[in-house]
Amino acid sequence: MPPACSTSQKVDALTTSLPKHHFIAGPRTELIAWNERLIDAFVVTDQQAAELALDVRFAEPFGPPPETGDVLEFFRGMLEHDVHGALFAPRLIVRRSDRMAVGSIGMTPPDDDGHAMIGYSVYPAFEGQGYASEAAVALVEYGLAIDGIAGIYATIHPGNTSSEIVAGRAGLVFTGEERFEDDERLNVWWRLR
Repeated sequence: MPPACSTSQKVDALTTSLPKHHFIAGPRTELIAWNERLIDAFVVTDQQAAELALDVRFAEPFGPPPETGDVLEFFRGMLEHDVHGALFAPRLIVRRSDRMAVGSIGMTPPDDDGHAMIGYSVYPAFEGQGYASEAAVALVEYGLAIDGIAGIYATIHPGNTSSEIVAGRAGLVFTGEERFEDDERLNVWWRLR
């Protein structure tokens, strides 16, 4: 009988066969892995450098996607220490028709139980147009196809109806579970394999 593999060993074995920045897309969008040049451009508020970093466009006013500005250095560390070929890199949600960045989405590497977390945000000008839902569906399907991921979850502030709708469209279900981060209550939505 072969020795048991840990979740990280299963993910490591899979990622050796995947191309860097594995292609993830929905009908109208593609999810493009961030790079360090993009983070540098966000830090110094250089729109032209950001657009050149990933061959995308940004709407005015220029800045990192909502809820990502305070975690840019965390994202940089993820990229610098990446051993999975950008499999778990944060990604821009890019509208295919005009290469416009409409938001951001990402998935963490799975924990020891095989559970990965997703998070997403959309620039205000593009809210309510289904981009986050499309990206979440694509990323959840992609994640659940990875050997070693047993389930995907999202933590959502109570009353954030838009995020709840996105999670539901991606097949996640509110289980009644709650978590607390920084003294804030968050509802947990799950989708298991």
